[in-house]
Amino acid sequence: MPFNMQLISNHGSTNPIVARLTLQTFELLKWIEISDAQQNRLTGLMHQTHLRLLRCYDHAYRIKLAERDQLEHWQASGPINPKKLPYVIDLEADVEGFLMTATQYLRDLVPVFNTLWGASLKPEARRFWRMRSQSSEAEKWSIKTLGPDHPLVPFLQANEPWIAELIKRRNAVEHREDGRDRLVIDNFRALGPTIAPPAWGRETQARKAVMSPIVAGMEELLSLLLSFGEELFVIAVMARPRWKHVVVREIPEEMRNPNCPIRFITTLDEEMAKHLTEAASRTN
Repeated sequence: MPFNMQLISNHGSTNPIVARLTLQTFELLKWIEISDAQQNRLTGLMHQTHLRLLRCYDHAYRIKLAERDQLEHWQASGPINPKKLPYVIDLEADVEGFLMTATQYLRDLVPVFNTLWGASLKPEARRFWRMRSQSSEAEKWSIKTLGPDHPLVPFLQANEPWIAELIKRRNAVEHREDGRDRLVIDNFRALGPTIAPPAWGRETQARKAVMSPIVAGMEELLSLLLSFGEELFVIAVMARPRWKHVVVREIPEEMRNPNCPIRFITTLDEEMAKHLTEAASRTN
């Protein structure tokens, strides 16, 4: 699902991060079979977590806005001139800030995972990372404690590949002196009669970097990070509902309220809804 950043930054309820990691999460919490103390802890944790993801949004937004402005200025200046290519100032700083903050967001989700499921994993982003073809620590814990058929297991498995790549890119920045991986960042560059937007890629000792547009990549990562955080709660509602006959439904993107674009709502299953409808008809 795409995450299209608005060109006017908005951190109110119209921003999907605010709507889905705070308002939606607080509503989902009411339907999970947990103690009041756990519910209060999760409320506080998710308040801090959504602020972390908003900082990722800010890094990506600055790049997108600068890229758009620079491109418009270049297009208005006439034929291509390699000496006067557009240039996004502080591109490397915002890319590195995005990667650092994104991994901190994943680290912040570990206490959320622990509180929801009763785990005791140390708060590090790599708890969700499948390393060297080995299951992540979160996946191993889930299989051992909840069983291989629990819905949490395939959820973690599906998210491990992009989490691994994100952490590898962060490590390439943070540990660049070891020379194993290198994060390659290109600003605007000439490409025949036109120009290519800023791009990034991870270079290893075994292969050259495969470059791709930075803004599109960050928008995809924002969508994945947001979905990962909110779906931890959706799975908890489905696995441990406070009351029977409760289900979680996804609102189609085109039907979401633009003023508060939450993605999931809790409702009654078809069996209970039918019983309530029949009961109401008998009283009328």
